[in-house]
Amino acid sequence: METLSKTKAGDFGCTRNRQGDIYTDVLELHTIELKKKPDKERPSPLDEWHSLFNAKTEEDLDMIKAGSKNKGIIEAVKELKEISLADNLRFAHELRLQAKRDREAEDEFVYEQGQENGIKIGMEEGIKEGMKSLINSMRGINATDEQIVNALVKEYGISQKEAESRLRQ
Repeated sequence: METLSKTKAGDFGCTRNRQGDIYTDVLELHTIELKKKPDKERPSPLDEWHSLFNAKTEEDLDMIKAGSKNKGIIEAVKELKEISLADNLRFAHELRLQAKRDREAEDEFVYEQGQENGIKIGMEEGIKEGMKSLINSMRGINATDEQIVNALVKEYGISQKEAESRLRQ
């Protein structure tokens, strides 16, 4: 019979029998015992969490959030406020979050498409410049048009007709 039993350190683990044989080490609960009231003379980082767990009103949460620099506390206050919203307000909030996520996904898609198009255009421009450079270099060594056309066909894998067209440009 599996049970949740207290381990040596005061934590809880899943055991197989009363002797404490560990059933799995995947599940382990750690507990922290908090004092009833935080010690104001010797503040502790846990005092903010203590205050959070004892908060009764939204104003208490606002005060905790305003007085904390702990990102975990600020995020917990935000989540507590979100789950305590009325159904219609929570629905509206979820719609805003969904719209934000959709917008981010759309922006990412458009950015990637723009990059792909930019690379394609850049490659095409590079090939055109390369062809111009090859034509100019071969003209510099007094190559015939036929030799230039043959070089374009060989280097760029274009048709004879396209090579002749590029030569005339």
